[in-house]
Amino acid sequence: MHIQDYSAALMALSIPIALGALSAKAKEFDRWKDLLQIAGVMFVVGLSLGAVSPSKPRDLIAEARKEAENREAFQRDADAAIEAVREKARSRQMIDAMTACDYAIKGQLQYPGSYSTSWISESNRQFETAQGWEIYKAFEAKNGFGGSLPHVGHCSITRSGNISVEISRS
Repeated sequence: MHIQDYSAALMALSIPIALGALSAKAKEFDRWKDLLQIAGVMFVVGLSLGAVSPSKPRDLIAEARKEAENREAFQRDADAAIEAVREKARSRQMIDAMTACDYAIKGQLQYPGSYSTSWISESNRQFETAQGWEIYKAFEAKNGFGGSLPHVGHCSITRSGNISVEISRS
């Protein structure tokens, strides 16, 4: 017999004892009080045995496996969420670096208002390095004579925010 069976038996026995105590209430006041207390104690003990009783070994093993699977699934989901946040942050940092590069290139030009990015170009590249970001941008801008010429701007941006710009004709 398992402890769960004892728990159920104690709880089941406590009910008739309590009912008997209630029917004896009018006859013997002291006996009624004692029986009601005994029934209450039996019920509480039975309830607590059922609450803390160990399960069968197979149930425990299955429960442990299920808990481990849930923990692993939660960890996978948490890792994926963290990586998604990191990727979004990296993407946002790259966009910020590209914007900073645009402003840095414009700041080097004689006519910054003539700056026009060439969106489709083999020269356009950007990548992240251990130190920051390297960005190459093809663009056109007017020279001192008013002619629009193709150029390539190269920005090296450190993680601390320092930018170096080199502009060459393409």
